[in-house]
Amino acid sequence: MRVGYVLKYFPKLSETFVLNEMVAMERAGAEVEVFALGPSDGVRFAPAISDLAAPVHYISLGGSAALFEGLIAQQDEVRQLGATHLEWLLAEVARGPKPETLLRRTVELALRVRAQRIEHLHAHFAGPAAELARLVGKLLDIPFSFTCHAKDIYHQSVDATAFQRLAADASTIITVCNANRRYIVERLAPQSAGKIHVLYNGVDLDLFNPRDRVPDTRSLVLGVGRLVAKKGFEYLVDAAVRLEDSGSQLNCLIAGEGREQESLQSRIDTSGAGSVRLIGPARHDEVRSLLTRASVLALPCVVDEAGNRDALPTVLLEALAAGVPVISTPVAGVTEIIDDGVNGLIVPERDVAALTGAIGRLLGEPATRERFSASGREKAEACFDVNSSASSLMTLLSGPAMPRAVA
Repeated sequence: MRVGYVLKYFPKLSETFVLNEMVAMERAGAEVEVFALGPSDGVRFAPAISDLAAPVHYISLGGSAALFEGLIAQQDEVRQLGATHLEWLLAEVARGPKPETLLRRTVELALRVRAQRIEHLHAHFAGPAAELARLVGKLLDIPFSFTCHAKDIYHQSVDATAFQRLAADASTIITVCNANRRYIVERLAPQSAGKIHVLYNGVDLDLFNPRDRVPDTRSLVLGVGRLVAKKGFEYLVDAAVRLEDSGSQLNCLIAGEGREQESLQSRIDTSGAGSVRLIGPARHDEVRSLLTRASVLALPCVVDEAGNRDALPTVLLEALAAGVPVISTPVAGVTEIIDDGVNGLIVPERDVAALTGAIGRLLGEPATRERFSASGREKAEACFDVNSSASSLMTLLSGPAMPRAVA
């Protein structure tokens, strides 16, 4: 099966799950090609890019001289593309804020997809890349699908009408947790409920494994993620400060970058805490190394002011696979990852006291940490194996319309 992945940016530090999925799809037998609207600096953070055999094609920006020359050189092919659906295509691209750019990108991608004999288009996130895949799928009469994650469904800027157009034309809709599916069916596209399938993101269970753990002699509390409001790292800083003030010996490291970095650093500086450090962005291999030393992984997620939230945080899956006890909050799909009291602890959103108590408990109870470690690995093996996820995705993309699937 020849699958064309249509992405906004590739590769991207915060979207290693997309790269991991494509690598696993290739292992499962798919021939993958990547079509991205633009590159990002994420290539320096993604050593696993070398495992991806797929070529990466970048779609030209609208208005480029090279694109115009290319379209002129292939004018017969362009006419053939538009022969059946030209009126429809013009009406569709006219809906957006930059119709000329979208039209040019659609034609260019269609020509590339046809030249590469792509059989199925799959996009991640219900945004510009998915819209482009939808248009090209219609032009070439090949199926398209997309995976919804978090911001593309929960953020207040989400256009329900645009989402419904995507959903109506998709052969299959994937989303990463049952909480997402319920939200989509209730709020965004109830008429498409029958083709919405839940498929958890997967992690490489060989790369993340408890056998590699060498915990620090000083208790390491780890936070990993973009430094944005929905991650709730301000509450982790406050909890670590409280623990330090109470005499606990800990080392709290937060890996990531983002718009909240300055405010978080100010919070740390004002507290005078010596136990908390922002260590900047971490490559995937560096996250693995940090997890081998961590006593606890804390991700106190919140729903931010714009309604945005994490759906299925990848680092929680990686921590479970690595045998690291986890602490988080009951936001979206987090309770589908963490079984409270079994492989980790769930605390209320924005509750510094509860978070402080949970961290203190795990640092002070080695036997509980060991029990959570074993249970977490079992959960990762049962639910979050990237190879199993890729196999299920292959079945969904290549098969006929199927009834709803729930992970």
